[in-house]
Amino acid sequence: MNASLRANCCDLLPAPMEQAALVESMLAAHLCELGASTPYPYLPLYWSESDRLPFLIASGSSVVGFALVRVIQASVFELAELYVRPEARRKGVGHCAATSLLSSLPGSWQLCVNQANEVGLKFWRATLPRAAVEASSATPERLVFKVSSLPSELPANPSVKGTGLRPAPYVER
Repeated sequence: MNASLRANCCDLLPAPMEQAALVESMLAAHLCELGASTPYPYLPLYWSESDRLPFLIASGSSVVGFALVRVIQASVFELAELYVRPEARRKGVGHCAATSLLSSLPGSWQLCVNQANEVGLKFWRATLPRAAVEASSATPERLVFKVSSLPSELPANPSVKGTGLRPAPYVER
């Protein structure tokens, strides 16, 4: 990862199928924090559908979180989930992971945040480029953020190690 991005940065790594149980355990903790009581039926699809991209977030030699990205169409992405373990928070890891994803996969992005999740709303408002648009969703308790990531708006040279990702529309797995 480019050290100029942040002093305490992270690496984004493709999450191989062998790490699905690790992602599942972190997802369970994430959903518990959010007060969700239903299972996440889409997780297995991240290893079987080409339009879903699972990532591990590493800091130093430890896996400290994950990100789940959906490719809606060429150059259109949804950040379905981003989670950083509590012990790695407030160190710039989440900011690093989010900005690395946005700059490594340039295009239009959307993500939803529950309006009751004040910490999440504060994080995304501070992390997303100023051009991000907040919009209501079909579900009133959710807020949708939409942003077009342009390389000029984001830190230079972030890396998503080992993914082989190229600028959209050439997203491959």
